[in-house]
Amino acid sequence: MLKAMRQNTKLILWIILAAFVGTIIFAWGMNVTGRQGSRQAVVGVVNGQKISYQQFSYIFQNLYDQTQEQLGQALDEETSRQLLDETWNQIVNQILLTEEIEKREIRVTDLEVVTYIRDNPPDFLLNNESLQTDGEFDPQKYAAALADPRYDWRPLENQVRAILPVQKLQSMIMAAVRVTDAEVWNDYKAKNERVQVRYVALRPTDFEVDQAKITEGEIRHYFDEHQHEYHQPSRANLDYVFLEKTASQADEDTVRAELEALRERALDGEDFGELAEIFSQGPSGKDGGDLGFFGRGVMDSAFEAGAFALQEGEISMPIRSSFGWHIIKLEERRASGTEEEVRARHILLKVTPSQQTLEALLDQVDKLAQSAKEVGLEQAAQEAGFEVMQTGLFHEGSQFVPGLGKASDAAKFAFSSKRGEIGGPFENEKGLSLVSIRERENAGIPPLDKVKKQVESALIREKQKQLAREKAMGFQNRLQEGQTLAAAAQDISLIVEETEPFARKDYVPKIGLANEFVGTAFGLQVGEISGLVETNRGYYFLQVVAREEADLEEFQEQKQALTLDLLRRKQNQVYGDWFEGVRQKANIEDYRDRFFRV
Repeated sequence: MLKAMRQNTKLILWIILAAFVGTIIFAWGMNVTGRQGSRQAVVGVVNGQKISYQQFSYIFQNLYDQTQEQLGQALDEETSRQLLDETWNQIVNQILLTEEIEKREIRVTDLEVVTYIRDNPPDFLLNNESLQTDGEFDPQKYAAALADPRYDWRPLENQVRAILPVQKLQSMIMAAVRVTDAEVWNDYKAKNERVQVRYVALRPTDFEVDQAKITEGEIRHYFDEHQHEYHQPSRANLDYVFLEKTASQADEDTVRAELEALRERALDGEDFGELAEIFSQGPSGKDGGDLGFFGRGVMDSAFEAGAFALQEGEISMPIRSSFGWHIIKLEERRASGTEEEVRARHILLKVTPSQQTLEALLDQVDKLAQSAKEVGLEQAAQEAGFEVMQTGLFHEGSQFVPGLGKASDAAKFAFSSKRGEIGGPFENEKGLSLVSIRERENAGIPPLDKVKKQVESALIREKQKQLAREKAMGFQNRLQEGQTLAAAAQDISLIVEETEPFARKDYVPKIGLANEFVGTAFGLQVGEISGLVETNRGYYFLQVVAREEADLEEFQEQKQALTLDLLRRKQNQVYGDWFEGVRQKANIEDYRDRFFRV
C-alpha cells in the first residue's frame, strides 16, 4: 500500500513538474507582453506588445538553471549570452505565433485536447514506472490513470492547449507542400549515384613566384585596383590594467585546514574512499579517489613525491600540487619490470578565490577606478603599483579583446566612449579590468603602408593563379590535339590523381564539397575528359573512370520512406522560410542592453 502511494505521488509530481517546465514558454510566454502595467521595466517590444523585465528574467533564470544543471558547472559569459539570445528568440517567436494564431482564428476544442493526451503520452509518462508492466509502457495503465480522479491533469491539458494551436498553424502553412516522384528520385540519386574520377590538378599554391622581382609599382597598382577588398571596420587600441582573480594565502590556508580535518576523520576510522566520493573535487572522486597503479613520471611532481614516500595504508599530510591540495592514501606497491608502481587514492580540494577575496579585489579595483577618473589610468596605476598594458588594435564587433579574452563590455566601450574616459571595472572568468582608449581608427580604406604586407601577399597569390592558368591552357591544347590525360600530364610534369567513388553530396578529399569539380564529374560519361574546370582551389581536368548508377529497384522498395523524408524536409524549409518572413516584417524593439550584457 505504502509503495503504491509512493508511486502515485511520484506520478503526480512528474505530471506537475513536466507540465510546469513545458509551459514556461507557452503559458507564461504568452503573458510576456508587458500588460502588467506601465510601471514595469520593458526589455523589448514586438508589434506593440511589451516584454516585461520580470517575465524575461524569470524565463531566462529557468533556462540558465536547467543548462547549468545539465553541464554540471558554472556558465561562462559566452554561454550566458547565448541563453539570453535563446530566451529572447523564444519569447519573440511565441508572441508572433500567437498573433498569427489569433489572426487566423485558430481554435482548439476540449475533444481535441483529450484525444491528443490520450494518443500522445509525453516522454516523462512513457518512462514512469507506475505506468509500466514488465518494464514496458502499458497503455491500459495510462488510460486508467487518465480516468483516475486523484490525478489533476489540468497542467498537462494547459500545455496541450498551448501546443495544439501552434501545430495547427504549422499544418496550415505546410499544407500546400508536395513532392513529385521526380524530386524523390533526384534526391535519392544525389545520395546514391557515385562516380570515380581520374584528374589533373593545377593548384596556384604549387607555383613559385620570385618575390624579389615584385616592384613597388606593381604593389601600388594592385592596391589601387582592389581597394574595396581592404576596407576595414573601426578599430581601437585600449590601455588596460588587469587584476587577476587569484586565491589569497588565507584561501590556501582554509583549504589546507579542511584537508587536515578530513585526514583526521580518515585516521579516526571513516572510510577514505567514501570521504573522497563526498568531498574530492577531482574526476576520480566518483571512484572513491582511486587512481589505480602508476609509476614515476606520470603524476604532478609534488604529488608523485608524496605518494611514493608513503607506506601502505599511510595517509599523507596535505600536499600542494598544480591542481590544488591533496591528501593521499597509499593502497599498495608492486614491481613492474624494473620499475616500481603504487596504487593510491586521494582527495583533491581546489583552491579558488573566496567571496571575501573577491570582495577585496573589487574594492581594490573600485579605488583604482576612482583614482583613474581623477588623474588618468596610467598615473593611477603607477601610484597603485599596477602595470598598464595595451590590447593592440582590434575590430569593432569583436567579442574577444587581446589580453583580456572574452570581454564584450570592454569591446563595446572602446567604440562608444571618448578618449580619456575610464571604462570598467569589467569582469570575466579570469579577473577584473579597467580600460581607457589609447587610439581609435575610423572605418574606411587604410593607406597602403598600413596594409602593404597583405597587398603583397594577395599580389603573389594572383601571380600564382596566372601561372597555374597559363599551364592549364597549355595542358588543354594537348588534350585537344588528341593526347590522353596521362600522356599530356607526363609531357609537362603533372601528376594524375584519382578519387575514391563519391556521391553528389559527399565531401571529396583535396577537392571540396558540392563545387564545380563535383558538378562536372556527374555530367561526364565513363572515359570522357572534361574541359578546364575552375574552383576556388585551382584548375582541373577530369576523366570519369567508373560510374555506379542509383539502384532503381532499391529506390522502389524505399520510395515511401524516401518520399516522407523529403516531404518533411521541404515542409520544414517552407515553414522556416515563412516564419523568417513573419519575423522580418515584425516591428521588434530590443532593449536588452539596458538590463543585461548582450
